[in-house]
Amino acid sequence: MCDGTLNNWSEQMMKSYDLNQDEFHSRLYSVSFVATILAAYLHNELFEGIDLFLLRAGTIPDIEAGNQVDITWTQCRKTVVLILFGTSGIMGASCLGAITKRFGALTMALTSTARKATTLFLSFAAFENQCTLEHFVGVFLFLSGLTMKTFNKKPCKSEISAAQSLHDINTPKS
Repeated sequence: MCDGTLNNWSEQMMKSYDLNQDEFHSRLYSVSFVATILAAYLHNELFEGIDLFLLRAGTIPDIEAGNQVDITWTQCRKTVVLILFGTSGIMGASCLGAITKRFGALTMALTSTARKATTLFLSFAAFENQCTLEHFVGVFLFLSGLTMKTFNKKPCKSEISAAQSLHDINTPKS
């Protein structure tokens, strides 16, 4: 429910204030970043978190146990992974924002859900996960909803104007 509300709110804000997806996410992430830094600072976790995560080699359990043998997570490796995950997350959010701006919140929610479902299916194929009755019911509900959305789709204004433009181009002038 909150996800749907956020998707609709995002679409409304981008349209109301004539923002593109990158401007919208830049402003949203800036506010979120400041709020997160402030919360971590107020709980006295900011500097400890930076020290444990970025300035020491190893995982948190390794560091807490004092294990300095066979460390696989160096400071450099953790920083590179953090940058790669952050960058790919921002690119993904930009793509979803563009879908929201162009096609609306419903299409973006369906795209996001289909991506998550694909990830789940791949995890079942790659790893030895047990598939239960609940999984089959979930797949059935997801595919049913996707099918209903496909058959009930009405063309949006941009699709209608694009089709009209193609018709005008292909129609010989007398």
